[in-house]
Amino acid sequence: YYVWDEAGKTILFVQRPAQLVKSCLAILAGVFSFILFMVAVVLLASAIDKKDVTPYIVIPAIFLGFGATLAVIILLAPKRHVFFYRDDNKAELLLKVEQDQKFAPIVATYTVCAPSGVVLAKLRKNYLYNIFRKRWQILTPQGGVISIVKEDSILLSLLRRVLGPAFGLLRTNFVFFKGETEQPIGEFNRKFTLLDRYVLDLSQDLESHIDPRIAVAAGVMLDTGERR
Repeated sequence: YYVWDEAGKTILFVQRPAQLVKSCLAILAGVFSFILFMVAVVLLASAIDKKDVTPYIVIPAIFLGFGATLAVIILLAPKRHVFFYRDDNKAELLLKVEQDQKFAPIVATYTVCAPSGVVLAKLRKNYLYNIFRKRWQILTPQGGVISIVKEDSILLSLLRRVLGPAFGLLRTNFVFFKGETEQPIGEFNRKFTLLDRYVLDLSQDLESHIDPRIAVAAGVMLDTGERR
């Protein structure tokens, strides 16, 4: 991502490395472990040599093998952190968003850190909310709620579930709310362009309730974390 100011000047370069090689190696290791597991099961079934018992060994073993394969892949797969640099030379790191869990079927959390490692905030997402309306929490390091970020409208979110983006007419926008209240303090809107472009607007946050660094980090996760 390139982040621009209002005048169109680039002020940040953001990268979330794909870690393609490590991810592929993790998948290969998982497949190899599945093959070894099934070979061991076949040898065990052959040693028992009882046809009426074999199905009771092989069938559960297949499910166990898939579970073991998934566990190996998760164990070896790298976490995908997000790095914020001054520019695309990547010489000066300004911010980092760390992925806390490799496997998060329901709740995913991310840690926003300064270059020194000091934790600035936590980002939390519950996938169950996505069924009706996408929602993220921005939390203090101690767990207090800084902001709730939600899709702009429950009606529009339901239409998006049924109709999809509708060629950009129902593009997903988000609203930042102050704490757990319904007071809006910012917006993150997708522009109607061929390329992915977004506008982060914190002009309603007159009391500077949210650190702009945290808001930018949340904006990036609202895109990449939602697979937009």
